[in-house]
Amino acid sequence: MTNPEELFSRVFGDIERDYGSMRRFLQECGEDALRSRLHAYGEVLQKELKRMLKERYEDLKDL
Repeated sequence: MTNPEELFSRVFGDIERDYGSMRRFLQECGEDALRSRLHAYGEVLQKELKRMLKERYEDLKDL
């Protein structure tokens, strides 16, 4: 299994680079776009990635 931190960076690192912040990404693309990125990963990895997102971004507490 991939290190969760590495996976998080690989899956979501481009968001901050391209949009400047997670908040702007959510405003422009919505939570469904975020969920679609998670869809490609198995259930265990999805749960870990969601947990990490919620820890880092207050806006995503109810994801």
